[in-house]
Formats: sequence, structure tokens, C-alpha cells
Amino acid sequence: MIKRIPLAASLNALIKVLKDYQDIPVVNKVTDDMPYIKVGAFTCKPNGSKDIDVSDITSQIHIYSEYDGELELNEIADTIIHIIGAVKLDLSANNFNVMDQSYDMFESFEDEYGYHGVITFTARVQNKKQGP
Repeated sequence: MIKRIPLAASLNALIKVLKDYQDIPVVNKVTDDMPYIKVGAFTCKPNGSKDIDVSDITSQIHIYSEYDGELELNEIADTIIHIIGAVKLDLSANNFNVMDQSYDMFESFEDEYGYHGVITFTARVQNKKQGP
């Protein structure tokens, strides 16, 4: 089996799910218009065997808010965490299968522009493609 990295497919699917199931803008770069969501750093670690190509991936989902207090940020985070638990990423067009997905942690803090939160998304993804 040829090993493959599911990051591009996972990134596209995660952004699609976030855009489809909630109303806060999902952006590619930092902007002045808040609130917004930006998908950040991805990691990928092999967790399969010689014959089974499985990867554990993580992604940081950043939430930015200028609301006076953490209420807006926490409500957005709650919505995203609910979506992660309820809507499985569809990677079938890229011959991957999401075996499991969840969130590992959520943290929030005040910064110079307002409030910033980070949700660490996790998934176990299997490569279903056989051959080159």
C-alpha cells in the first residue's frame, strides 16, 4: 500500500463543515472584521501498519472576537465543538475514511484585539486508496 497524507483533504472538509453548519465567517487569513474563524496549523502522525495506512491528525481552529467579554467566543466554541461531534468529515472523494473525530481541548485568552480561542480538532483517518 502506498502511504498518503490526508492533510489537504481534511483541511478542505473541515473548512466546508465549518462554513455549512454555522454562520461565523471562516477565513484564510487574519482580518480586522470580527468575529471570525481561521483553521490553523495541521499535524499528521502515522498510526497504521505495513498493510493499513492510518494517520492521526490534529488541527487548530482559531476563533477571534472583539466582543466585550468572553461570552461570544465561548458560544462560538460551543457551536464548533458540537459540530465536530455531530458531523463527520467526508473525505470519500479523496479515498480517505474518517474513523474517529473529536476535539482534544479548548483554550481561550484575552489578547490586544479582544478574545482569542483555540480548539484542537483531532481525527483518525484511513487511506482507502489501493495502488498508485
